[in-house]
Amino acid sequence: MAGKSRERAKAPGAKKNRILEWGESIFVAAVLFLFLRTFVVQAFQIPSGSMEDTLLVGDFLIANKFIYGPRIPGTDVRLPAIRDPRPGDIIVFRAPHVDKDFIKRCVAVEGDTVELRENALWVNGEQREEAYTVFKGPNPGSRSNWGPEVVPPGHLLMLGD
Repeated sequence: MAGKSRERAKAPGAKKNRILEWGESIFVAAVLFLFLRTFVVQAFQIPSGSMEDTLLVGDFLIANKFIYGPRIPGTDVRLPAIRDPRPGDIIVFRAPHVDKDFIKRCVAVEGDTVELRENALWVNGEQREEAYTVFKGPNPGSRSNWGPEVVPPGHLLMLGD
């Protein structure tokens, strides 16, 4: 009996089946990878120092695309979201008319009233005390005080840390 199984293993058809199995495994792995990268998670590298107190230039970030409803490639159609973005979430997005990923923190959502008073962020009349909401650096002039402004429907206010 052992002799027959050795003969089958050496048969030309067995080698062809093994190559087909490898090819099928590689194909399934590639399809699974593309599905996961398109709809579930994606790795990003931090390109600038705008999030420096939280993320350093060159750091890697794994983004959960599924939670906010991934975009179907080649369209403007999005799948349903699990939940809407909330203040404090770090979000990877593409700004309109710019073919570049941005990584920023959501500080206000649609309908929120925001303003900056003496370099401190106020949302809906309450000062945000988180470290990422205070401007650190030379006084940028008119940017140290602005607002109040209402975040328009379908928009978020995103800032670097």
